[in-house]
Amino acid sequence: MLDQALLSPWQKFNSLLKAGMASDARLVVQVLIRECGDVFQGLRSLVDVEVGTEMMAMAIAEAYP
Repeated sequence: MLDQALLSPWQKFNSLLKAGMASDARLVVQVLIRECGDVFQGLRSLVDVEVGTEMMAMAIAEAYP
């Protein structure tokens, strides 16, 4: 079993990485919907392979219910 002292720095890094990816996702999804929104017209299903916030799928689903 791994010692918590060894895992702690990686857990902090993981949290920071996820926060950064979520921040980027907010910007990217806004531009994607504005500039390429016609791609999502008539879409009936969406699979989100993002790990963590699922922000992209939620924003697309809200814009194109």
